[in-house]
Amino acid sequence: MESEHTVAPATAEVTTSSVPTVKTLVQGAWSLYKKKIKSVVPFALIGGVATWMLDTGFLPGQNSELLILTLAGVLAVMVGVYIMLLSSLSIFLVIITDSKEISVLNTYKIAQSKIISYLWITILASLITICGLFLFIIPGIVVGLWFSFIMYAFLIENDKGMSALLKSKEYVRGKELLIFGHTILLAFIGTIISGIAGIAVMWLPKTIEIGANNIISFLVAPFLAAYMFLLYTGLRTMTTDIQPQTQVTWRKVFTAMAIFGVIACTAISMLLLSLSSV
Repeated sequence: MESEHTVAPATAEVTTSSVPTVKTLVQGAWSLYKKKIKSVVPFALIGGVATWMLDTGFLPGQNSELLILTLAGVLAVMVGVYIMLLSSLSIFLVIITDSKEISVLNTYKIAQSKIISYLWITILASLITICGLFLFIIPGIVVGLWFSFIMYAFLIENDKGMSALLKSKEYVRGKELLIFGHTILLAFIGTIISGIAGIAVMWLPKTIEIGANNIISFLVAPFLAAYMFLLYTGLRTMTTDIQPQTQVTWRKVFTAMAIFGVIACTAISMLLLSLSSV
C-alpha cells in the first residue's frame, strides 16, 4: 500500500481565466525552470546515468550487443528501469512543488510512495492509446492529447488510475487542436535544445557521449514539464463543468479500450515471437 505523501503545488507563474499565450507560457516556464534547476540536477544525473547504463549494457549480466538473460542481468535491468522512472517522477515533483519544502531524499521518498500508481496510470494510458491507434491512427492521437495532463492530475489533485485519465480528458475537451499545437511546439523546442547540446558533446568517446545525451535529456525535461504545468494550471482554472454522468460513460469506454489494448499487445507479441522462431 502506498504511503500518503502529499505535495504542496508551487505557485504558478501564470494566473489567468483563459488559456495562456505561448509567450506567457515560455516566459513562465523559463522562470520556473531557473528557480528549480539546482534541485533538478541530482535527479537528472542519477536518471541519466541509469539510462546510460541501460543503453550501453554497462550492467551486470548485460553486454552492449545482447542482454544475457541471467538472474543478475534481469535484476540489474529492473533496478536500472526503476531508478530511471523514480528520477523522472522526482523531476515532476520538483517542478510542481516548492523546492524549499522537500529535500532530495524526501523527494525520492515521495516518488517511491507513488511509483506503483504512476506505473498503473502510464500502463492504462498506453493501452487506451494503442487501442485508439488501431482505430485509424487519428483517434489514437486524440486520445494521447486527452492524456496530456494525467501526471498533474495524479500528483496535484491525487487522482489515481482511471480518474486521472478522465480528469485530464476534461481539461483538454474542446481544445484538442490547441493542445496539439502546444505539443508540437514543445517537441520542436526539445529537439532543437537536445540537438544543439548533442553537437556540443559529439566529440566525446561514444560511450560517454551517450551518457551525456541522456543527462541532457533529463535536464531538458523539466522545462517541458514546467510549460505543461502552467498550461494545466490555466486549463484547470477554466474547467468548471465536469459532468459526473459523462465521467461514468467515458470510464466504461476507456475500460473497454484498455482491454482491447491488452488483446492487441498480446496478439502482436505472439506474432513477433512466431516470426522470430521461423
